[in-house]
Parts: sequence; C-alpha cells; structure tokens
Amino acid sequence: AEGMALANCLYRALADYGFELNQRGGLSANAALPSWSEFRAEHDSPGELRIGLAALAGRFLDGLRQEKRNLGAKQMMSEIKEYIRKYYYDSELTLGVLSKHYYINRSYLSELFRQETGETFKQYLTRIRIEKAKELLAEKEMKIADVAYLVGFNDPLYFSSVFRKQTGLAVKDFGSAGRDES
Repeated sequence: AEGMALANCLYRALADYGFELNQRGGLSANAALPSWSEFRAEHDSPGELRIGLAALAGRFLDGLRQEKRNLGAKQMMSEIKEYIRKYYYDSELTLGVLSKHYYINRSYLSELFRQETGETFKQYLTRIRIEKAKELLAEKEMKIADVAYLVGFNDPLYFSSVFRKQTGLAVKDFGSAGRDES
C-alpha cells in the first residue's frame, strides 16, 4: 500500500510538472500523461508497476537535466552576446577566441550560436559591427577608413563592400543620408 501511494504521488508529480510521454518513450513538457488508471492498467503487477515508474522517473530526471543544460546554454549565450556587444571593435574577435575565452568547444559554440540566434557567429558579429558603423556615421563626419577601423574592420574597402551588402547603401551615401535626417 505504501508503494502504491508513493507511485501515485510520483505519477501526479510528473503530471503536475506538465510532462508527457512522447513517441520515442522520452518525456517532454506541456502535455498530458495517460491517466493514473490507464497507467495502472498497462502495468498490472507490482513488478511491472515498479519498472514502469522507475522508467518514468528516469525519463523525468533526464528531461530536467536537459532543461538545466538548455538554461545553462541560454545563460552562456546571453553572456557571449554581451561580450560581442562590448568588444565588437576588436578585429581579432573570432569564434575561436570566444570558444577559448568561455572554455567551450568551437564546433559546439558554432552550433549553439546558430540555434540561439538564428545566425552564424560571423553574421551576428557583422550585423553588430554594421549597426555601430551606422551610429558613428549618423553622429559624426568621419572618414570611412576611420569608421572601418573603429568597428573592427582592418580593410576599409572590405568594410565598404560589407556595408553595402548589409544596408543597400554605399557608406558615403549613408553618412550624408543619416545626417540629413537629424
């Protein structure tokens, strides 16, 4: 009887936390488990019930571990994006530099970056750099080469090419357009 009460309690806890059995036998959040009576009918002997509940508990713990990993990855990505926003101007900023700084495998970081942002690291960094370049060009009259160097590009011609690709405007045209709007 105590075993049954414990089993019932565990099963209700799984349901209360919103876990379901998916098609692969794993647990996932936000759907209903079969009812306790359905589960009991499928596991009619005490041995089967014990095995079924142990499997559910194991899957539940695996699900919690995965959620913890995902939360850790999101936290780390938040820190990495903040780092990029702080040091975008460093022309040596690369995925390899970030992976060493955060003690994470370069390939894993690359995949994580794409999953969390929808962009590759290079696309994200380039977007940030171009945003900063647009801010500089709108605020001040500066030489294109100076803006390029200030936002992390070592080659002003390459910067101009990337800028045109990202904005649809030549750098010199953006600068005057940005100042005219002010």
